[in-house]
Amino acid sequence: MRSTVNRILTYMPVLSALALAGCGSDSDTSKFIGTWQFTSGTVTINCPGFATDTESVTGNFTVSKGSTSDLVVLDNQCSLKFSVSGTTANAAPGQICTMTDATGTEVDTFSDAVFSTTDGATGHLSATLNLAMTSGGASETCQATESADLQKL
Repeated sequence: MRSTVNRILTYMPVLSALALAGCGSDSDTSKFIGTWQFTSGTVTINCPGFATDTESVTGNFTVSKGSTSDLVVLDNQCSLKFSVSGTTANAAPGQICTMTDATGTEVDTFSDAVFSTTDGATGHLSATLNLAMTSGGASETCQATESADLQKL
């Protein structure tokens, strides 16, 4: 099961971006649209029976204008939406992302996420999600939290 826990670290930068979900807005979305790079931050994964795993967050994600929501983040296995109010994008709780690879299947349910930017050049992301992982007939449910700073490329 530990290899499955480590697999989430590969997806976490994109998943964090995908955690930003919802609909409806009273704000300008242009500050959020573009490619964002993680400049610092960590993701912490807690799985029963395993030591807490904290890793640095790296990578990029792209935010686009949504057709049925303010904004959307697309990944090869996920597509989630989020809304903007002022300088903050908030997740709609309960959005799900399912990923499958050679080691098994992972279903991530996003509890919350907040992505903020006041200048459209730098930002901060915090997210919480539950991970339900299945690999080799074994299943595990874990929780992940992330806090990261961002820079628009």
